[in-house]
Amino acid sequence: MDPAPGPGPAGRHRHRGRHAPGGAGHRRTRGNGAGPADTGRGDRQPDPVRPSAPAAPGCDRAGGRGDGQHPQRALGRPRLAPAGRSDQHRRRRIRHRRQPAGGAVSRGRADQPGAVRPHRPGTAVTAAGTKTGTGIVTAAGARAVEGRLDVADTGTGFTVSVRSTDAYPIHLGHGIADDLASRLAPLVARLGSPSVVIAADTGVTHLLPRLLQQIRAIDVPVTVTPIPAGETSKSLPGLQILWQSLVEAGASRRTLLLGLGGGMVCDLIAVAAATYMRGLPYALIPTTVLAQVDAAVGGKGGIDYAGAKNLLGAFHHPAMVIIDPELTRTLPARQVRNGLAEVIKVALIADPALFADLERHSGQAPHGPALTPIVRAAVAAKLALLADDPFERGDLRRLLNLGHCIGHPLEAATGYRMLHGEAVAAGIATAVAVAHARGLATSADRARILNLLAAYQLPISITPALRGRIWQRVEIIRRIRNGPLYLVVPYRPGECGVLDDICHAEFESALNDLAHPTRARP
Repeated sequence: MDPAPGPGPAGRHRHRGRHAPGGAGHRRTRGNGAGPADTGRGDRQPDPVRPSAPAAPGCDRAGGRGDGQHPQRALGRPRLAPAGRSDQHRRRRIRHRRQPAGGAVSRGRADQPGAVRPHRPGTAVTAAGTKTGTGIVTAAGARAVEGRLDVADTGTGFTVSVRSTDAYPIHLGHGIADDLASRLAPLVARLGSPSVVIAADTGVTHLLPRLLQQIRAIDVPVTVTPIPAGETSKSLPGLQILWQSLVEAGASRRTLLLGLGGGMVCDLIAVAAATYMRGLPYALIPTTVLAQVDAAVGGKGGIDYAGAKNLLGAFHHPAMVIIDPELTRTLPARQVRNGLAEVIKVALIADPALFADLERHSGQAPHGPALTPIVRAAVAAKLALLADDPFERGDLRRLLNLGHCIGHPLEAATGYRMLHGEAVAAGIATAVAVAHARGLATSADRARILNLLAAYQLPISITPALRGRIWQRVEIIRRIRNGPLYLVVPYRPGECGVLDDICHAEFESALNDLAHPTRARP
């Protein structure tokens, strides 16, 4: 019998849905603004907190240049700059309701800071950071500048408030890549870009002629830099290839860097754009399901270093994202399932209706137009999560790391023969096994989650031969963070939490449980 929920230990709070319970220590977020039926539910009272189950045996829980001149022209070569968590973390739950089809994707009013603007089908989803104005025109006829500093003299120094007007469209629709010019031309004009540098994964070179024809119609110089396919390019050498191509193209701060490819290219482009000349504008055209629902959304880039995935990186939002599920039509079925693992992840965190939709597909990976509403729902759910935590400083964005605590080390331990989504799926299975052992997930919800992963032919267990290598990498991450190892766990579709007192024995117990099919999928 599954343990019933009851009161929990002091200091542990949870969030359910888009409405945080009231009271001290809680942050309230408003409803989705989808229409009159959404009342905001401001009268909701705090829910009781479920206790942590006893730990597994063996666990010890105690323990710039102002003239804008290009450096090549000024110096003859580019100048490239060299390259806390609190002691106690709360476990939170969050459950989000799915947006109506084609409905608003917002958290409160669209004109509030952090809002995700409402949209209709066929229009762009605007992902905004802190929106505070319309830019500054410094002189008659001058280019509008994004951002502003508000400075206050305190007598003993100054208080500087940095405000940003960065806002960008995410164009999403089936077949929209056939009309790139109409979307990129206004962006190039607004940025004043003198050129475009395309970084293209060598695995998608078959798409280049079709896209280049449209981009060259914009009438700006275009340079193409091939990025070798594979995770090994998401590294310092891969970053140097991209930096060097920008140098050779004479890229200035207004040059548009355009990424074409999967998750590796999206991550690499964001870091290159954030670091070259202290920041270039960039746009993304993701060509895999995984990139369309995850890597291209959120402005987070990273490269692998010192045995740790995404150890080096930056938050640097793009100027535009163009998501066309038609570009994934030629992907092998394994790659589609790889991306659907990230869709399952975001559905578990924030969208139980999307989770049910995936169940109704009976494990048949959707292609073509059938994929578009799934991608749209996943992107909308992720943006809603990012709205209140765009820089991962709280629990909300951390929830998006569901499956990654084990997934990243597993990916590396296999020499990246296991795809990212496959490793994340195994990480999700491990996390739900931990939640079930602690009494935070029922047997029925555990079985439902594992069954969906298995229906899409995603792995739910890890061989004993890999476990030692995985744990070595987990320990590297723990030392780098200099704190406890946290684990995002699903309780049921649409509700997850963060545990910060996980140990090796508890992981081993969960992995042993998943190794037995009769216990893994009752």
